Amino acid sequence: MIDLTQYRGISSEHIDMHIEAQKYAISAGLKKSAVILYGNPMLKVLVDHIFKQSGLNATYFNNRSTAENWLDL
Repeated sequence: MIDLTQYRGISSEHIDMHIEAQKYAISAGLKKSAVILYGNPMLKVLVDHIFKQSGLNATYFNNRSTAENWLDL
């Protein structure tokens, strides 16, 4: 689960680091990812870009309990 409720974004020089970390997690067996993000459409654009570049398939949720329930399915 990726909780971005307190996340404010990153500088452009760190985007590649996030992409590589997500690629590593995928190669280590990450199958699905629940992302908690709401109320910040500009941050969603940045996060979507990072996910697309890394190949991470993320599903968005508005709260932690719903995301946890989805992950348990």
